[in-house]
Amino acid sequence: MESAKFPTAVSEILEKIFGKSGHAKKYKEAQLVHLWEQIVGPKLALHTHPQRIENECLICLVDNSAWLHEIQYMKHDIVKKINEVMHKRLVKNIFFKLSQIPNPGVTE
Repeated sequence: MESAKFPTAVSEILEKIFGKSGHAKKYKEAQLVHLWEQIVGPKLALHTHPQRIENECLICLVDNSAWLHEIQYMKHDIVKKINEVMHKRLVKNIFFKLSQIPNPGVTE
C-alpha cells in the first residue's frame, strides 16, 4: 500500500474527487467566481461576473456598455491573471457580454 503525502491541500483533494465524477468543470467555474475579485480587483468585480467556461473561453457578464468597452483593453491581462491564480491554463480567451449581473455574493 502506498503511503499518502501530507499535508495535501483541500483544493487538490476536491479537484481529484470532482475530476473523477465529471464535475471538474463546474468546480473550476465555482472557484473562478469565488476568486473573481482577487483576479480583477474590487472595482471591476462590481461590474462583471464570470458566468461559465466553454471551450477554454470564459463568458463574462458586464453590467454596462462603458465597462464593456473598457474591459476589452484588459482582456489579455485578465486571461493571464486567471491562469496564474488557478495554477493552470483554464482559459485562452474571454467573451464579454452586456447583461445584468447577479448580486454580489450570489452564485448561479
